This record gives sequence, C-alpha cells and structure tokens, in this order.
Amino acid sequence: MYDVNGKTLNVNDIAFTYMHGVIRILKCNEEHDEDKGGALIEVVKMREGVWVNDEPFEIRTHEYKVTKVRTWEELADEAIFIQDATNLVSIAGAFGRAAQDVSRRLDSEGKGGMSAIWQHPVCVLFSSKLASLTSSESATIFSNAYNWAKDLTEKKG
Repeated sequence: MYDVNGKTLNVNDIAFTYMHGVIRILKCNEEHDEDKGGALIEVVKMREGVWVNDEPFEIRTHEYKVTKVRTWEELADEAIFIQDATNLVSIAGAFGRAAQDVSRRLDSEGKGGMSAIWQHPVCVLFSSKLASLTSSESATIFSNAYNWAKDLTEKKG
C-alpha cells in the first residue's frame, strides 16, 4: 500500500489525513486499487494525545489523501544531510515538509505545541542552516533586509 506521494505504507506507520488528522495504520484490508481510491486500510486516530484503539475505522489511502509521517530517524538523517547543502530554495522547501512531520509526530506522541516544534532538534538544525546561508545572524545584514522590505511596503501604502 502507498500514500498519495507513492511512499510505502506499513502496518503501525503514523500517517496524516486532513479529515482525520494523525492516524496509525492497524492493517490493510484491500491492496491498492486506483479505481476504488487506493488501498483500504483500518486505522485509529488520536484524541487529546491518546490513540483511540477501541474505535478503528476504514479509509481509502488516496481518497483521503493519506501521507506518511516520517520517523524520527528519517527526520534526523535529513537534518544532518542538509548541513552540507547550499541550495537555499531546496533547503527551505525541505524545512517546511520536515516541520510538518515534526508537528504531526509530536502530536502523535501527545507532545504537540508550537514551542515543542520550534525547539525540536530537527527544526533547530534546519533553521540554523538557513540562517547560516543568508547570514541573517548578522545584525547589520538583518537590519538592512528589514529596512529594505519596510521601505518597499511603506511606498506601496
């Protein structure tokens, strides 16, 4: 079975749907069938940081746009890998996807919240790399950038 991005889904994987939020896959009841909206999987969702195991339900992977949430190990690997990268646009895009997975994984563990996301090691590593590439850690460079943007917005108004 596969998520909407073609990533393999397995039993016990954590995934996400916009309709149900963070879910855990219990079993695959029917393999992938494009005409029926993907694989039919049995899942449970989280309520207030706790898996609701006594209320499993079925959904179709593609009909509900199921996306796999990466493991902590996969997220850590990517955060380390980007430390040698130099493509700002690619790093920023990867950071957005990683931050979503950090948020969803923390939610699945009942440890969500903005501070937990902002201060998570994966997010710290990504944000540090972006700051390093843009030299925004420099007060002068940040101030010049801020003033440039502020001047443009004031001229517009």
